Amino acid sequence: MTALLLTKVALVLFLYLLDEDMNLTYRPINGTVREAQLTDFAFSLLTQRIGIPSAYIIKCIDAGKIQLALNNYKSWASDFDRGVLVRESKGVVQAVLSDSYTPYDSNQIINNLQYTCRVKYELSAVYLSEDRLYLRFVDYNRLSIHDKGGSDIYAGFTVDSSDVGCGALCVCFFLYRFDCCNGVFMSGAAVYYTGRIILAVL
Repeated sequence: MTALLLTKVALVLFLYLLDEDMNLTYRPINGTVREAQLTDFAFSLLTQRIGIPSAYIIKCIDAGKIQLALNNYKSWASDFDRGVLVRESKGVVQAVLSDSYTPYDSNQIINNLQYTCRVKYELSAVYLSEDRLYLRFVDYNRLSIHDKGGSDIYAGFTVDSSDVGCGALCVCFFLYRFDCCNGVFMSGAAVYYTGRIILAVL
């Protein structure tokens, strides 16, 4: 399993919106000026960093007041003097984060887990994209305990992380009970599609 790498991590000295297409132009430290498209999530983070609501900029654009949106953005961006981290993948900026953000990317997590978990735990569910990693591991050796209904109990854990700042690295340990085969994993009030089984968390 190979993670989708975010190919650019840059500490930015200045940044501004270049044109009516809302492309981001930025210059990394010790680097050349770059121009890249923005995802909606990255655009929201960018405007949040410089202190202007993204909803206002979008409202100006939707109303056809492109130049007003650009002028407002550039006015606020010209006063922004702090560093940021830009996460870029395949020419598209995925996130604009604080320079205090410490990347711990999906490929690093996967590489570490494949050595520490491959003996006892099996990977039973995975979701991997450029903005999120979700893994579920189960030890299919039954525990010596049962639930109130007498069902077999299995130990397992999940790993949830984001390369673009959508959430911190989270590892949760569970006791599982296999219930049925309709492709849903239930954990409290949350429901995740996994494609094979229901795992009810006790």
